[in-house]
Amino acid sequence: LGPGRSAEDIEQARAALELARKGQSRRSQLYANYAETLILPYEERVVEQAERLIEFLRLLDPNSHEFVDLRAWATHALACLARELFLPQALPEIERQLGGLPWPADFAHNSFQTLKSLAWARALQGDYFNAFRHLKHASEVADTTAWKVVAACDRSYLARCFDEHRWSRVELDEAERLASSVDWNTTIAEERMGLLLLAELFGAIDASRS
Repeated sequence: LGPGRSAEDIEQARAALELARKGQSRRSQLYANYAETLILPYEERVVEQAERLIEFLRLLDPNSHEFVDLRAWATHALACLARELFLPQALPEIERQLGGLPWPADFAHNSFQTLKSLAWARALQGDYFNAFRHLKHASEVADTTAWKVVAACDRSYLARCFDEHRWSRVELDEAERLASSVDWNTTIAEERMGLLLLAELFGAIDASRS
């Protein structure tokens, strides 16, 4: 499945899923369950997708190296949904998965984006302490300095949201310091959001630097 898929494509995906469910091993069943979470958003059933992701992750041991790829992908997907929707029931499971064994280096970006999404999900519930904590952790696991800039900008904006302007400025200065060491011409397009965030945050306090 991918963007712009038709009803026929979704129907074929469902048919393939039913065949996959006939597998007898735990591995085949887990992969089939995960596959369904990928189909649901194309059916415009995102709340059900979140529910299925929670159920799916509860089957996986965060302290096992087994199925680490499924854990990383599913936790990342659930965190993104929790950032966009009001899903307080999802947050304990996301934190349980993140609290287990560290994900392999190949999943460093998934870990970063999961923590970032979890932080904003916490912030939307008014839990600014844990939101800030998760954004600090996101900086620690970020696989590039450009992403560390993004996390620092997020922390600055979060502090500004609850009128901690001195704290916000400290984080903004940290973001600017980190940004000065990045060769932005070699970054991927998504990473360059760090520069835009810096400009927007400085816009309210120093237009020339913005």
